[in-house]
Amino acid sequence: MHERGMVSAAAANLIETVSGRSLSEVTVAIGPTVSAEIAAEAWMSAVLGTTAEQATVHWVGRSHVLACFLCGWEYAGDKLDVCPQCGGNGLVVAAAPEVEVEDWRFEGES
Repeated sequence: MHERGMVSAAAANLIETVSGRSLSEVTVAIGPTVSAEIAAEAWMSAVLGTTAEQATVHWVGRSHVLACFLCGWEYAGDKLDVCPQCGGNGLVVAAAPEVEVEDWRFEGES
C-alpha cells in the first residue's frame, strides 16, 4: 500500500507544474515493486476535481538495471533475477523509479 503516498505526491507535483492547464494524457512509470492496480486507484483519487481528472493515463512498467558479479553483463530485471548471459547473481546498479511522471500532453496538443 506504499503506492498511495507516492502516487498522490507525483500527481500533486504534476498538477502544480502544469499551472491549471488541462491535461489530455499522462505517462506514469512504475517500478517492479509497485502494484499497477493500487497505483491506478490512487491516481484516480489524487486527481479527482483537478485539471488531470479527464486525462488518459498510460502506465509503463520499469525494471532495475543489474550488473552480474561473474561476467559483468548488465541486464534489466528484478533484484533476484539471475544473469541471462551466465546465470550468475547480479547487483542493482540503477534502480527503477517507484512512481514517476514521465510525460504529459495538454488538451488540444497533438
